Amino acid sequence: MDIFTLSLCTMLISIVMLATMIGLQGTSPRSSATADWVLAMSCFFISSLLNVVPLPTYFPAVLSPGIANTLYLLGHCFIFSGIRRHITQKNGYKLTVIVAVITLLFHFVPAIAQSLTLRIIVFHFLILFVLTGSIFYILRYRRCQPHNGFSPLLLVLGLFCAQLLVRVFVFTLNIVGLEVAVNLQLHQVGALFVMLYILASSMSFAYLITWEKEQALHTASFTDSLTQWQNRRALMHQAPKLFANALTQCNRLSILVVDVDHFKMVNDTYGHGIGDKVLQHITTQIRMAAPSASFYCRLGGEEFALLLENTTQQSALKIAEDIRARIVAFPFNESVCISLSVSIGVATAYNHDASWETILDRADKALYKAKTRGRNKVC
Repeated sequence: MDIFTLSLCTMLISIVMLATMIGLQGTSPRSSATADWVLAMSCFFISSLLNVVPLPTYFPAVLSPGIANTLYLLGHCFIFSGIRRHITQKNGYKLTVIVAVITLLFHFVPAIAQSLTLRIIVFHFLILFVLTGSIFYILRYRRCQPHNGFSPLLLVLGLFCAQLLVRVFVFTLNIVGLEVAVNLQLHQVGALFVMLYILASSMSFAYLITWEKEQALHTASFTDSLTQWQNRRALMHQAPKLFANALTQCNRLSILVVDVDHFKMVNDTYGHGIGDKVLQHITTQIRMAAPSASFYCRLGGEEFALLLENTTQQSALKIAEDIRARIVAFPFNESVCISLSVSIGVATAYNHDASWETILDRADKALYKAKTRGRNKVC
């Protein structure tokens, strides 16, 4: 396949990927990075178009490759900007402008303008600089978030950088006088890699956005929207693992069930808006009193559960008492002052327990005992 045919295919793929990015932006309006990736595909399309349909003859000859190359490099810059914006919420437009100006000005340097090989080497180094910035941001993000949707894009960027380095090495050999016979084939392979890069990077962007949507849905399905604690579904998913881990390592697993005393009275007196804020206040105080809990769950209504790994019954009772005392010591005080208390049931796993539900059932019975003994108690 000759260079012209590859350029034509690249142009067609670019416009298809541009339409894909526009569609992705429409379905993901909260992702500001998609706007930059739309600009990237636009630059790739116009650059490939100029390779198929050159500028009119009245334009200076130097501008024909200059504008096409600058637009092509701008495509990489906008990919970098989108990655940076997606991770840090900051764009990379300053770098984009600087690199674009440098690229265009390089074409007016006589030595570079008159030597295709030297122009390719300088141009590839600029691309490698931008791509290295993209890879740097992804790798730094992966240190904080090991599980993310950037893996396909990271692979695409790495492979494209690798082939650029090979091309730079071969063209440098030509500069120093060591002629390489596969020069034409390298141009064709390079054009093929550009086409595949545009296709693969667009697919990687789509994968990233889709992956993050799936993660958000997964998180929402296991999270209580009011308190941001885990919900009962999450408890059913996580508790068996903690119970099995406790049995394997011969550690104690304790469960605390916490119920807000007279919460219906709070709702009836002050309304559900204040009631919701009271629940948020309660969860904040519980976390501060029991920061070492392995799992925080809202069972429903005003009832909560804490799972404590490697915690004996005596230690669990102390933690429960700290929670009870803190709730009393720190009343809700936002527009109205409401004194609060909680009743807590505590249960610890025994060797004969068949499942974590057995422990939860005992904690529920202990909670009922605390209620019948006058509330604001730990049993």
